[in-house]
Amino acid sequence: MTGDVQALLASIVESAEDAIVSLDADGRVVTWNWGADRLFGYSAAEMLGRCYTDILGDGPREDFGVLFASAMAGERVSQYETTRVSRDGTIVEVEVSLAPIFAPDGSVVGETSILHRISERKRHERELAASNDLLERAQSVAGIGGWTAGLAPSALLTCTSETFRIFGTEPRSELTTADFYDRIHPDDLARVQEAIYAASTFAGHFELEHRSR
Repeated sequence: MTGDVQALLASIVESAEDAIVSLDADGRVVTWNWGADRLFGYSAAEMLGRCYTDILGDGPREDFGVLFASAMAGERVSQYETTRVSRDGTIVEVEVSLAPIFAPDGSVVGETSILHRISERKRHERELAASNDLLERAQSVAGIGGWTAGLAPSALLTCTSETFRIFGTEPRSELTTADFYDRIHPDDLARVQEAIYAASTFAGHFELEHRSR
């Protein structure tokens, strides 16, 4: 690898928004990019040569120990969700991927981690879960079912719990649009399919009555 390529890669790592941290076999910081500064609130000058666990809380420290041991055993870890603690005490939810650093003789001399902040995504997931729970409760009280599906027969079909109660079946996963169509009375099927297609094509809505089996 030429010097120009090395300089380019170093520049990419340094300017990356994700935190990229490399540690030696003793867990001391070897590299610390701008993303790590932004995530943790510590500068590279403060962290280089320092033990990484110094800035971790008890829970994250224990969690990190397991990940670090895996890397030192030569294993890779991808998209592991956990938490880290910033300088001001804020708990940050992150997705960690790490890999061992190998010496020319094949021995493991450290590890490199990429930490991607997912706090906002996790907040949206929790809000969605709460919204879905509220929808489930409301539909149960009103006796109204709901479902989402694609147009293709093989498209994934997702139903609320009340929908399964209406059809008199146990909740199931891995349903498809074809499974929904199988429940519609044959004499009404074409009319339902046309209404769904028209609503999807023209971004509209439809209301109709049909028989289900």
